[in-house]
Amino acid sequence: MKRTIAFLLGLSSFCTPVLAQTDLPTQLDSCNVTWNEPGPGATESMPIGNGDIGLNVWVEKNGDLVFYIAKTDAWGAETRPEWDQWMKTGGVLMKLGAVRIAQTPSPLTTETPFAQTLRLHQGEILIKEGSSTLRIWVDANHPVIRIEADNPNATLKVSLDNWRLGQDGDTVLPAQGNNITWYHQNAATADPHLAGRIFGAGIVAGKKLISIYPLTTTDATPATWRTRLKQQIASIERLPLEQTRAAHRAWWDRFWHRSWIFVHGDEQVRATTNGYVLQRYITACAG
Repeated sequence: MKRTIAFLLGLSSFCTPVLAQTDLPTQLDSCNVTWNEPGPGATESMPIGNGDIGLNVWVEKNGDLVFYIAKTDAWGAETRPEWDQWMKTGGVLMKLGAVRIAQTPSPLTTETPFAQTLRLHQGEILIKEGSSTLRIWVDANHPVIRIEADNPNATLKVSLDNWRLGQDGDTVLPAQGNNITWYHQNAATADPHLAGRIFGAGIVAGKKLISIYPLTTTDATPATWRTRLKQQIASIERLPLEQTRAAHRAWWDRFWHRSWIFVHGDEQVRATTNGYVLQRYITACAG
């Protein structure tokens, strides 16, 4: 079985690439992951993130876009009798919640072509349902999730799926226009390094753009958390979307140019290369 290394760069200043750097996007595109049918659930989802905020994204059979939101510092302090002492003191890393985005009328039918593609070089997920396009990305430079929609024939409906309601659950603030805000606050009686921690997010929905702003605080009251969230939203909303998208893609381009390994050969070799590239992507998303 013949195996050849296409190029190896960045591991040493003495390495010389066999292929020009301009070929790197093409090499990465060959490792993109595309699904040609939706969902149906969280176990069939694509990951994306910016090192602090993470999503797992899927499309359900009815065409709804759904994703869970994770954050590296969203440590909850709820305790249950069956939990051991480590879990009670160390906390549990919680999802902030699930977000559902529905298009009316739904562009997805049994005859509609469907494609969900993880675009590695751009750091985004692109979903095409017939004439509808959804672009999902977690800004590499700012704490915001972006969903861009291109479907002039449909309206968007955004909803929050929150399963921590009731006593010691999450607080969902009264809706204001097209905004949704919610947070979770750990009890003051929790372990000292978890007590009072507040984490949640705010959703700002428009006709073609949905922005989600997660925030965690460790030294604030709910009122202060809301104030900081408003400041975070106002600061990022002042930036042109095209500018932030270009800067996001530039970050990912720099990341991929730090070092790379592509091995060419049979299908087993190709699978090894894909696995290496995808693991690098996961590492960037997670930390």
